[in-house]
Order: sequence, then structure tokens, then C-alpha cells
Amino acid sequence: RHWRVSSRVRRRFDPALIEQLASKMSRFDGEPARELRFLRQCMGRLTEQEREMLSLRYDGSSVQAIAEQWGRPVGSISQTLYRIRGKLAECIKRGISAEAHDEA
Repeated sequence: RHWRVSSRVRRRFDPALIEQLASKMSRFDGEPARELRFLRQCMGRLTEQEREMLSLRYDGSSVQAIAEQWGRPVGSISQTLYRIRGKLAECIKRGISAEAHDEA
């Protein structure tokens, strides 16, 4: 039971801390900096509603709270978040792949 409950606990990080870590990571020429750069680009391609939903979720709002706020079923919010994350992951992969192709 402990593992099930603790796996649902979301860790919250201060946005300033995330930005500070991102700036330090960008100094390295490795994959994390590249992925972070593409993440920023891909976030810009999301709709305002998608960015707002992600922001609410990663700022600590539960899926239940977002569903209540937006007047949508919990399952709908979960599925939308899943699709947004998939969209971001695919965008990042495409960007990295295109960059690697350009470098070759």
C-alpha cells in the first residue's frame, strides 16, 4: 500500500530552481541540454490551453482539481495530459533526430 500511495505523490519544485538548473545544464554540450532546448521549442508549439493544463498539473494541482476547475471528467483530463506529454516527447525526438541528420 505504501508504494502505491507514495508513487502518486507529486514532488513540487520551485520554478526558479528549475530555471536555475536549466541554465546550468545548458552550459553542457550533452543530451540533457539539447533535450531541454527542444522541450522549450516544443512547448511553444502547444496551444495555450495545453500549456495551461500542464502548468496547473506541474505546479501541484491534482488531476481531480483540474477536472473540477475545467468542468471535465477526470479521465478526460488524464487522457489529455497523456496526449500532451506524448506530443512533447515526439516533438523532442524529431528535433534531436533532425539535428543529428543535419550534423552528419
